[in-house]
Amino acid sequence: MSRGRGANGALAILVKRFPRLSETFILNEIVELRRQGLPLRLFAIADANEPYVQPEAETLRPELSYLRYGRSVGGRLRLLSDLIWAVLRHTAGFVRAARLAARRGSAATWRHFREACTLARRMDTAGLRHLHAHFASGPSSVAYYVHLMTGDSFSFTGHARDVFTTPPRYIVERSAAARFVATCTDSNRLYLESLGEEVGRKVVVIPHGIDVDLFTAIERRPERGRLLSIGRLVPKKGFDVLLRAVALLAEKGIDVRLHLIGDGPLRGELAALAASMRIGDRVVFGGARPQPELLDELASAEVFVLSPVVMPDGDRDGVPKARPAFSCRRPIPRLSRTPSDASWPMPISRPGSERRVARS
Repeated sequence: MSRGRGANGALAILVKRFPRLSETFILNEIVELRRQGLPLRLFAIADANEPYVQPEAETLRPELSYLRYGRSVGGRLRLLSDLIWAVLRHTAGFVRAARLAARRGSAATWRHFREACTLARRMDTAGLRHLHAHFASGPSSVAYYVHLMTGDSFSFTGHARDVFTTPPRYIVERSAAARFVATCTDSNRLYLESLGEEVGRKVVVIPHGIDVDLFTAIERRPERGRLLSIGRLVPKKGFDVLLRAVALLAEKGIDVRLHLIGDGPLRGELAALAASMRIGDRVVFGGARPQPELLDELASAEVFVLSPVVMPDGDRDGVPKARPAFSCRRPIPRLSRTPSDASWPMPISRPGSERRVARS
């Protein structure tokens, strides 16, 4: 039976990796909950090990608790201790969760099971009785195993890739047991509701927020022809589409320069693409940058551009990095049709999109 938050009123929050530069939306939520006086404990499955960390995330590190111990002898012994604790403290629940993991049988499933044993013990020690997991994928799986073992209540937020690439039967199963399922857009909600009543009746839309004052205070000094785009350099961001659009504009004699802020596995490929289209001198790869350093970029941009695509496996953006640009009153091309009841445009996904981006 769900027992709500612990006697101290604290909430447990689980994320996959922390801190992550690309998940400022989660950081902002945690900071705001703290500002409103809600006591919480932050858990992460693993460290993101990124070179740049948001200043607010750095302040949370001393109290952050990681679930993975590593492969050292000491780490394996600590994990064994957690497993023994779970067997002795929640025997029936441990067996129930282990049976589910055995039916699934994958390495990821057993990893989530082990992480759940560790988290259940730490929540018990801290007197925590409700767990909220960010992402409908691995973190919600860990949260579900904790629920099966201990009976503690849980909820989770679905964001983007996790919503559309997690097998629907897993989302349905976890939603049925969850207290609620949050998501950040109406388009996500429509998809989740399509999975069935068990999901639909639990879904609530909680849009991501930003510190509007931080961005509205920027003094605009737009440079003519300066385009700005921000995001991880991964396929679903569609930056190859954006580069081709810049090349089309250059062919028409339109003087534009693209500042692309972010890093990722496609950096070399995108740089090579820009060079092959002879626009290397028009594209600046700015690398990963913490949020405070983006203010000057937003101040100098004439237009903020996004060109996300839907990948074959369903991966897509949830809420692209457009809210700060809206707050700065930057023009943002609308690159896709929007369902009448969706809060954000659905990503584009068809050949020739670069021409549409260029026209925008």
